[in-house]
Amino acid sequence: CMTSSIRMVKPVCRFSLTGMLSALLVCLWFSLTESGYHPRRHYLSDGVYFRLIEPADVAYVYRTIPARDFGMRLTQTFSHIPLVPTDPPESCSALTNGYDVSGSVALVTRGGCSFLSKTLIAQNHGAVAVLITDSNSENNGNWIDMIHDFTERGADIPAMFMLGSDGHHIKQALSERGMKAAVISIPVNVTVHPDLLLNQPPWTLQ
Repeated sequence: CMTSSIRMVKPVCRFSLTGMLSALLVCLWFSLTESGYHPRRHYLSDGVYFRLIEPADVAYVYRTIPARDFGMRLTQTFSHIPLVPTDPPESCSALTNGYDVSGSVALVTRGGCSFLSKTLIAQNHGAVAVLITDSNSENNGNWIDMIHDFTERGADIPAMFMLGSDGHHIKQALSERGMKAAVISIPVNVTVHPDLLLNQPPWTLQ
């Protein structure tokens, strides 16, 4: 806005269309990143794969994508370790099954709080890693890039995203059998053993 120094005039404000568009894009960016969504093309090398051993009817090789900028990388191999769905599923507050989660891989549902918050809740209950499955049980191909929530916190365990259809089928199989946990081995090397890719679940085979 510009105002004459000699006589009082009404301010003349000039709005730049480019400036308004830039501001709109910034707002859109923050609205997406605050929810933990960040679009990025994923390649085979981005994935961390695990093999589910029990229950037998969902015994496939599953793909996950590590969080972009928080948590540790998965450098240790866990063989036949429990995969425990958290209670509450979204893991935004203290877990009622923290005893079961301790020493296990936590299976958490997206929503309710940031990805980092979920990871920290699982970490505080003794989880060695966390798999965060999309809340959309029909999602069999849309990968979400999990990013930091811009707080000063940090996580000391690996956090990985998995498709909603994968998480849904695993939890459904556990519920039908009255099981508290699945049994998995993570990670499995699909580069050395590419035949493992042929055993991906039929609803997400890609």
